[in-house]
Amino acid sequence: MLRQLHAGAEFQIDVDKLLIETIMRNGVADKIDALSGGAFEQIAILRRLAFAKLFAKHGNHVPIILDDALVHIDDERISTMFDMLAQIAREQQIIVLSCRTRAFSDLGGERAFIVEVNESAEA
Repeated sequence: MLRQLHAGAEFQIDVDKLLIETIMRNGVADKIDALSGGAFEQIAILRRLAFAKLFAKHGNHVPIILDDALVHIDDERISTMFDMLAQIAREQQIIVLSCRTRAFSDLGGERAFIVEVNESAEA
């Protein structure tokens, strides 16, 4: 998934913490904590998607919850991220919490609403 977002990118994982430590893009290694807000956010989402796929591979389907995701992403990569989310959503449940309803509307799915019930109508 990382290679879909950044062609030719590689990453190193801290085996003790099972967290991404370094990303290698275009021959340049960057520590994760030194990335821009957008790049860090993208990797955080990809990490959640990867863990969900790993759980599903072993028969444990878990929902993926994204809260105000993709706020810092650039226009160039947002369509790629949406494509990946749509692809994963075919097999995994993705719950998106966002005030940006237009941004996520093309992904399909159901939008949850809270409907107020008039108490006098119930009586």
